Amino acid sequence: MTTSTNQKIVTRGLKYAWDMNNKKSWKGKPTTNLLSNPDFSNGTTGWNLTARSSSTHNDTMEVRYEPDGTPYLNMHLERTSGTGNSWANLKQSSLFTSVGNYVTSGQFRVNAYSKSSGSSSSQFRASAFANDWWSPNRVTRDISASDIGQGWIDLELNRNYVSSYTHSNGTVYDLDGHFEFYTGSMPAVGDLIDIDIRLMQVESGTFATPFVNGTRTNTNALRDMASNNTLTLSALTYNSDGTFEFDQSNSNRITSDKLMRTLMDSVDTYTYSCVIKRTASMPDGHGVALGLQGYNCGILLKNDGIIASNWYSDGAAWSVRQSGTTALANNTWAHATMTWNCRENMKLYINGELTQTVSVSTQTGSSNNQWYGVTSAHSNPIMAGGGSSHWETNSVIKEAQVYDRELSAEEVKQNFVAVRGKYGL
Repeated sequence: MTTSTNQKIVTRGLKYAWDMNNKKSWKGKPTTNLLSNPDFSNGTTGWNLTARSSSTHNDTMEVRYEPDGTPYLNMHLERTSGTGNSWANLKQSSLFTSVGNYVTSGQFRVNAYSKSSGSSSSQFRASAFANDWWSPNRVTRDISASDIGQGWIDLELNRNYVSSYTHSNGTVYDLDGHFEFYTGSMPAVGDLIDIDIRLMQVESGTFATPFVNGTRTNTNALRDMASNNTLTLSALTYNSDGTFEFDQSNSNRITSDKLMRTLMDSVDTYTYSCVIKRTASMPDGHGVALGLQGYNCGILLKNDGIIASNWYSDGAAWSVRQSGTTALANNTWAHATMTWNCRENMKLYINGELTQTVSVSTQTGSSNNQWYGVTSAHSNPIMAGGGSSHWETNSVIKEAQVYDRELSAEEVKQNFVAVRGKYGL
């Protein structure tokens, strides 16, 4: 079977894997969506479209369907006559019922947008309340003409909700938490927006997880797809493109709770592989993207843009890095693979191609030269994003695999071919 025909990740010897593109990676039961009819499968039930002004609006909402059958709501909001300010909105009320953090997520795309000079922005808004639509600290996402033609765009709003608000004039308002799409002021005939929305969700909690309809997670955890281990996510920032971002904090990483020395002690060969991008420089000059806690063991991101891999014993270090002067720019994806054979060599592959090989001395987990993370003296877990107190990364890691054997060059290429289309590689 050749890499040109097989587009799947190699599974033989796979001991640890996660992929944020795959909903099976997300651990936990579905959370409660505070919106009624969030996917518009029951038409427009639960959604209220209103307009206020002395002018005339041509405001419509219609449920339509993607080619795969996924429903979405199309809204066309247009001013047709009259003078003075006017607005229209789509909303659901009384969603935020207690003090705490709430997350709004979903997707939208803009088909048409036009506003006259002086018109207010159209926007998604969270946590409005009765009698005072300009509540303080309300989170918004403005919609503009630049969004036209961008396809489906992820939406995420985080709001710390309180139950009452005292206005500067002394008036105390009881809050009635809303989620709404708001056209803003439309003072001129012809002001319009035509927009689609789908998969909308409002949930209680501070951790926004990627939206997969019906399968969202309410836990700060991923699932190890290879062996069903729990992967602990520590203080990571979730991005709307479905990635977690590491920010060099020593508490900011992904850790396997079971894949420790028991795997590494049992084999003399293994492979690390991940899809990564560096977002900023590291305070130590480099950080461990995927590997073992302590002493730079694994795939490394360096400040000079060079990807390297390293293994360190009590007495000596072996390292390989990208050959030549090719550097990886910030915010550029790369597929990196490190293979280890303790009796032969260590290899580094970038985007499916072997960049360098280094020969190593014969070492095993029981030798006098203790390998960090291998012997009982260093029973460390597999980690992504750095260690516990040193060599952390500023990076995004979208997916990762660990094997208990050395992958061949053909298998490394197969893994790269399987994922390259998702990252434009």
